[in-house]
Amino acid sequence: MDNKSSEYTNHMAIENCLLELFMKYGYNAYIDNTIYDIIIENKKRRYNIELKISRNKIRYDKLILEFLDKQKARGRLSNFILILIGYIDNSQKCEIEEKYNIRVFDINVIINALNPFDDLKDTFISLLPFSLKDTVHAIDFNKYSDIFCTKEFQDPLISETSYIDKLKKLPKGREYFSQYEKLCTEILRYLFKEQLSLWSTQTKSNADLFRFDLICKIKNNTELEFWNILKRFYDTLYVVFEFKNYNERITQSQIYTTERYLYAKALRRVAIMITREGLDANAKIAQRGVLREDGKLIICLSDEDIIKMVRMKENGDEPCDYLSDYLDNLLVDLEK
Repeated sequence: MDNKSSEYTNHMAIENCLLELFMKYGYNAYIDNTIYDIIIENKKRRYNIELKISRNKIRYDKLILEFLDKQKARGRLSNFILILIGYIDNSQKCEIEEKYNIRVFDINVIINALNPFDDLKDTFISLLPFSLKDTVHAIDFNKYSDIFCTKEFQDPLISETSYIDKLKKLPKGREYFSQYEKLCTEILRYLFKEQLSLWSTQTKSNADLFRFDLICKIKNNTELEFWNILKRFYDTLYVVFEFKNYNERITQSQIYTTERYLYAKALRRVAIMITREGLDANAKIAQRGVLREDGKLIICLSDEDIIKMVRMKENGDEPCDYLSDYLDNLLVDLEK
């Protein structure tokens, strides 16, 4: 998948999250693909929405001004909402709203609107190309009460079953692989949505020679030790995830298969394998050999490891610290 197609896919995924969000607030919502990105409507009003996504700080510069000037000249700013997924100063947002008489929803507005819907919020945050650290702040949400009317929605999709219960109840075996892959991806989003983005599933090589289950990108402004070690010392920006719903422990052959996916030129030298039972003795030898000889890091997490990280998250601790401890133990024991 090239950069342009990857960015387009991520843009579409964020659009779909926004569609679902507005539908939860009682709107008919659909992608327009003609004049506007999204149109939402109910019995009272219709809003025309343009979505802009930036990996970095959204500046109050000529690009946004030129776009809005063109829309204004064409008479397209009536009931108009500009959604800016990126960083923008509140003062700049207010200037845009006042000058063009439109609504501007920054990331703070969207996150506040998502707060009642945990699963959707987790998915949305995981798709962002940046971390929310130091960006989301309290806002006067009553200002948007005419659009986000919390009295009219109900969310029947919220499940009371925890990820730990789901994992324990899911049968082992190849026939349940797709369910295991889906559940593990949900858990990873829950644990690392602030630190990872992209979330490209079942990616194939250009020559169609192999397929890995999931690949994520480390967000550009995360400050956590584990991810920074991967970027700095393993030349890694993208992390491969493999899910093995096997009854038995992973063997060395699975380690060597995963190792083939990793190479420096793709900024991809780290893989995390999620397994039911962990590694057997020969797989542990292979894991250390790949790291020692080729500098490729393969981390293997069992159900027990995943459960511990979920509990850390639920207790307000950082699950990434568990991965840091895992890496410390692996490197300390690594022989020449």
